[in-house]
Order: sequence, then structure tokens, then C-alpha cells
Amino acid sequence: FEFMSSFINSHDLGNIEVVPLIGGTNRMSSEYQLNEMVRQFAEKLNGTSSFIHAPAYAESVKDRELYMKSQSMQSIIEKWSSLDVAVVSVGSMPEYYDKNIIFDNNALFDPFVIKELFHQNEDRAVGDICGRRLNIKGSFLDCEHNQKLIAIDGKNLAATKKVICIAAGRHKVLSIIGALRTKTINMLVTDEATAKTVLAV
Repeated sequence: FEFMSSFINSHDLGNIEVVPLIGGTNRMSSEYQLNEMVRQFAEKLNGTSSFIHAPAYAESVKDRELYMKSQSMQSIIEKWSSLDVAVVSVGSMPEYYDKNIIFDNNALFDPFVIKELFHQNEDRAVGDICGRRLNIKGSFLDCEHNQKLIAIDGKNLAATKKVICIAAGRHKVLSIIGALRTKTINMLVTDEATAKTVLAV
């Protein structure tokens, strides 16, 4: 939301199509309305926009399959297979962090603490890309959550020419490391403290 809101088209870009990478949400705040953000971003780029008329998470795996078979989603899926640039973030899983560590003198930026947390989370979700949960080893999980997700998959994301990830903060260190290990991201935008921790681990 912040990226698209602050973006300035200083290169007179045009003839660009903007496509959402995940379905919608029932949250009312504007920063969660992806289709509207896509529309506004396309205007800045003097381009066109496509929309997903489906929720990010279907009620069931069968419902998800029906959504994905629809004509409108088939068109989106086709666009996902030929992306030039994708801008994503990394979602964190705060329930897996010790609250005492998070608020104790920036301890979560200590590489030793991170390595200790690795061993506690190897096979659990530590974050997500476009809602698709992943573990610290960089593998997208084969779980019900992911099976109900209406979003770009790891294969199409990996095939995208340039994937820019914007994420920072001590609560996202494990998430960022797991995301980088998926080998789908080739550019990370973060802050200095987060970058130093990721490199140290």
C-alpha cells in the first residue's frame, strides 16, 4: 500500500498492465482493498488494470477449485505466467515469537537468537508471500491454508523476471530469511538493521 501510494512515475511509463497477485479481503480499510490499489497504480503508470473478483481464501478447497476454473480467474492465471515484475512483501507469523525476546533490547536482531529460533521453527510457517505460507528452509507448505489460497503460486513467482520484496523489522527477520530461501525473490528492500541480521545468519 505504501509503495503504490508513494510511487511517482518519473519515466513516462505507459502500456503497462497491473495485475493483483492475491484475492480480496472483507476488511474495509483502503490499504486492504487490493483491486482499488491496483487500479490507482495502473493510472500512475498510464496503464491498464485487471482485477480478482474472489476472496484471498476460499471457504474450502473445493470452493477454491471452482474460483480458479472461472473464466475471469483463468485470465488472471495466464497473466501470472508471464509477469515481468512483481512487487511483494513478506507476512510474519508473530505467534511463533517469544514476546519477551521481541521487546528485550532488540534481541531479535541478535544472530544467535535468530539461529536458536531456527531450530524451533524448521517445519512451521514463519511467514508468507502473497498469503502462501512458507517455512524457514524456504519451502512453501503443503497445508490446508495454502490449498484454499487464491493467489499466485511459487512456480509462477519464481518464473517472474524480477521479484521485488519490500519488508523490514525485527518481527519479520525469520519471515524474510525463509522468503529469500524460496529463491523467488531477486531484490530485497529493507532497513539496515534487518539487512545486517539476515546477512549475519
